[in-house]
Amino acid sequence: MTLDDGNGTIIAFASDLEWRNEFDWSPVSQSTEWTEGGNLVVQEGVKLAGREMKLDGGADVFVSRSVIETLNNEIAISQGKSYTLTLADSRTFNVMFHHPAMKATVVAQTRKRIPDQNTKYRLALSLIMV
Repeated sequence: MTLDDGNGTIIAFASDLEWRNEFDWSPVSQSTEWTEGGNLVVQEGVKLAGREMKLDGGADVFVSRSVIETLNNEIAISQGKSYTLTLADSRTFNVMFHHPAMKATVVAQTRKRIPDQNTKYRLALSLIMV
């Protein structure tokens, strides 16, 4: 998987992160209310953007500390930036970080008092389609 800002910054990370909420979204928005006379009023519209994308490796996918640091640095300067996300199956999406954008948890077997570039982390990323 890669995130590309279109200006030369390309971040490659674990290709086996799972899109956890891929089918938890509907492109149709709906609101309902009742009139004073008891009639139901239904309004519907098509969402043009704003789909959340949660990428998560779960317990079995690890990334190096260097990837975590790179993502963390990019998140810190990401205000207003959009990225092209390319998934392992070659699908692409225009996304932004959805804050808080990242959760990184050190893998217990690689925990060190002073972490180095070989320290492994579990990664969860939160993005939103724009």
